[in-house]
Amino acid sequence: MTASPHAPAAGPAVVAGPPSTGERLRRLRFPLAVAAVVVAVAAIAALATAGTGGGDLDPASGAPGGARAVARILGGQGVAVRRVRDPRDAAAEPGTVVLVHPELLSPSQLRLLGRGHRRLVLVQPDAVPLGVLAPSVRPVGEAPPEVLPPGCALPEAQAGPARAGGRLYSLTGGAAGYVCFPAVDGGRGGSLVALQGRQDGAAAEVVVLGQADVLTNAYLDEDANAALALRLLGTQPSLTWVVPDPLHAAPDGDASLAALLPPWVRWVAVQGALALLLALVWRARRLGPVVPEPLPVAVRSAETLLGRARLYRRARAADRAAATLRTAALRRLAGRLAVPPDAGPEAVAVRTAQLAGQDPGRVRDVLLGPPPADERALVRLADDLDALEHAVVAGQQRADQQRADRQRPDQQRHDQQRHDQPDQHREGQR
Repeated sequence: MTASPHAPAAGPAVVAGPPSTGERLRRLRFPLAVAAVVVAVAAIAALATAGTGGGDLDPASGAPGGARAVARILGGQGVAVRRVRDPRDAAAEPGTVVLVHPELLSPSQLRLLGRGHRRLVLVQPDAVPLGVLAPSVRPVGEAPPEVLPPGCALPEAQAGPARAGGRLYSLTGGAAGYVCFPAVDGGRGGSLVALQGRQDGAAAEVVVLGQADVLTNAYLDEDANAALALRLLGTQPSLTWVVPDPLHAAPDGDASLAALLPPWVRWVAVQGALALLLALVWRARRLGPVVPEPLPVAVRSAETLLGRARLYRRARAADRAAATLRTAALRRLAGRLAVPPDAGPEAVAVRTAQLAGQDPGRVRDVLLGPPPADERALVRLADDLDALEHAVVAGQQRADQQRADRQRPDQQRHDQQRHDQPDQHREGQR
């Protein structure tokens, strides 16, 4: 059954049921897509600006490349481990200071870490940090990771073979120190260099570690890595772990990357965020009903009906199509049955069942039941609505015929009485 677009508006105003979950999701596709893009951009920005925080060699990270395991073990042994991002927070620490990713700091920031500590541990530094903090140590190349014996007299390295390789360093001139875990070829330096006897207020001891795997969660339990890491970092009662933040690295050591941006960038970002929020609110919920507009040309009702049906089918909106069919059928039935305007759809369903002579429950399911699940169920619903309207028409015809049959004897008696009255009047005159 199809509903004519020019169906009369008589009877109660029957409103289609609320939109289904699928229709709501279809309406929210655009705002949800915009929100997903915003979340993805925010996640990428967070990853880009997070630096090494929570990443490799971070004492707060439980990832394979993190160093949470060695920090927890040191804490269990009574060493106070503190993680900082700004090198100024570690400038006055009297204990051990370990610096990971030293290439992220400027020379002025590196100089803050070069004084006052009992031990300074540099993890895989390049030539710039070495020139500021350990001028007697120079990089000599790299080697593949492998397990090697210590090969030196440094007490902290005497636990046994450990993971070596990585960046290699050597001592220059007559600097006093140890070169441990030398390369296999013997012609280059080693992956661990310890300088001792520093003066002039600098760190008493500087340790350069070229193989960072001995500190990570993934390799800590292999060979003598744990013993080497604990001995290098746990000689003092306090340990300050410096994880630099790239946003705070600048040539002068004070300005950050955000300070290099123009001042109007912040306001532009705020305005863009407000505009995006307003767009999401605008697209997520309509502020009023759709306003009908007159068509520029006359369109046949059949074409309008077919176009609307094709749109419903393309959108797989069987629920909306069923609501449209039921609304049109209820309006036609309400006008045919002379249901009061203030009556609801339930009253129309009850009156329809009485006149059609069908089960009220089934009639209510046809007129007010749940939406169909697919197109087959929609076609069955249209057939049921059409059959129900035909049954109502047939019931009205039967009721009219029965009423006419009941009125026919009364009319005959009335006609007979009118015929006999003149005869009685003439007999009275005689």
